[in-house]
Amino acid sequence: IYSTAKIGDTDTCMVTGILRQSEKIQVPSVINGYEVVAIGDDAFRGMSSESVREIVLPDTVMAVGNYAFYGCSGIKITVNGALTSVGEFAFGNCDALSSVTFGEGLTAIPFGAFSGCMALREIRLPASVVTVCENAFEECAALETVMLYADLTSIEDGAFRFCENIAAIYFYGTAEEFDAINVTENGNSAILEARLYLYSATKPQENGDNAQYWYLDEKGKVRLW
Repeated sequence: IYSTAKIGDTDTCMVTGILRQSEKIQVPSVINGYEVVAIGDDAFRGMSSESVREIVLPDTVMAVGNYAFYGCSGIKITVNGALTSVGEFAFGNCDALSSVTFGEGLTAIPFGAFSGCMALREIRLPASVVTVCENAFEECAALETVMLYADLTSIEDGAFRFCENIAAIYFYGTAEEFDAINVTENGNSAILEARLYLYSATKPQENGDNAQYWYLDEKGKVRLW
């Protein structure tokens, strides 16, 4: 039921479209002997929730192309893999996408990639991301926490516009390193005004700096010292 394209001289392929819709679309990890590692541009764009209720991607998928799921409003989308490549507006207006995992190697969150994903509550960017582009997470109204690394250099115009519920930034770095990030004020007040927590693997000693610290427990949950 899928149209696919082989990727170079590898034993991998990308899904480029769907030939027959069903209430639940579960993309397989292997099609015709080729491992599915990517979803191509526009592959599921504009799919109607009247005919499709859920789309599930396997953990082999690491790349999602431009507008791949754009406009899939009301459709539950499950991304089981860690994404290392995301296109512009890849998940734009996917208002039932509630979680996504990013893998090392991803260097930027592109223009509008997750705009209108109103069910996202948490974002954990990997250390490899250096830029959050314009409108990347615009109108992610349920977003409460964002995890960032000191290698991040810029957060562009409107990247977190209309994300007023962001309460905490969990930052792998120092307060000085966070201040060094070029955060454009236009449309990013939620990031600038959120409570900043600095990472510490061990319980910090009292030093009067009024900083608050966090760590990850054995289950990967954020905890405060």
